Amino acid sequence: MSQYVRVLECKLGSPDMKLEKKDKQDLTCNKANFHDKDFQMATSDMELRVGTGERMRIVGFKPTNSGTEFSLVYVVTHEGRESL
Repeated sequence: MSQYVRVLECKLGSPDMKLEKKDKQDLTCNKANFHDKDFQMATSDMELRVGTGERMRIVGFKPTNSGTEFSLVYVVTHEGRESL
């Protein structure tokens, strides 16, 4: 993932959780990237994020009783535009 830009490690206690947006293209671990007020991360969950505020790749990890679940997501937002 680091071939794109800096990879953010989004988990409780990580310094990346404190990053603030300087412009609308900046990616953060903040829930504001998803416009979701109900977004909450469990203490054992972790995400790796890379990209920009409009195009990002996310790998999520969640421990379970039988191992670890992971999810791969590519998110494209187009706020204020009629089409991609």
